[in-house]
Amino acid sequence: AQTTVTVGDENSALTSYGPIYSYYNNSFSEVVYLSSELQAGTIISISYQYAASEPLFDPAPTIYMAEVSRTAFSSSTDWETATMTQVYSGGSVTYSQGWVTIFLTTPFEYSGTGNLVVAYNSQRGEYFSERKFTHTSTTGSRMLMHYDDYDAVSGYNCTYSGTTYNQIPNTRFVILGEGEEY
Repeated sequence: AQTTVTVGDENSALTSYGPIYSYYNNSFSEVVYLSSELQAGTIISISYQYAASEPLFDPAPTIYMAEVSRTAFSSSTDWETATMTQVYSGGSVTYSQGWVTIFLTTPFEYSGTGNLVVAYNSQRGEYFSERKFTHTSTTGSRMLMHYDDYDAVSGYNCTYSGTTYNQIPNTRFVILGEGEEY
């Protein structure tokens, strides 16, 4: 069976940038989801709760995942160093108010033993203010994000310093039970 897991409080009043920092042309974010918030299986989609009334167009996002031991980011340069799997490079995504689902182009096998890092690389060539997502406060810095008009990150190897946040964007995962077909 497939299970939909929602991480974060859907009724949270906190809105913020992340996974996309739309006020700059380029952004790169990493978010940690704890194993206690997820379940083992094959992740086939990821969804974000978009808060703004004006839509946000992301022409060619790439998304990466890795199963890791970390529970937070300790500094502005504490990017995940594990090898990541590119799980999405499937063309444009348009965010409109509410939950927006991205079906992974490469489903991710998550064992449930470690925590999950999701990296989101957005290069838009334009910027918009207040195009925010619904977030939930966290204990510890569970999001690290770099944003810049000129410096774009290649793949998931961020060499720039970012900003840590004690919050995460509300996120949904659709997970197939282990051994099931998608």
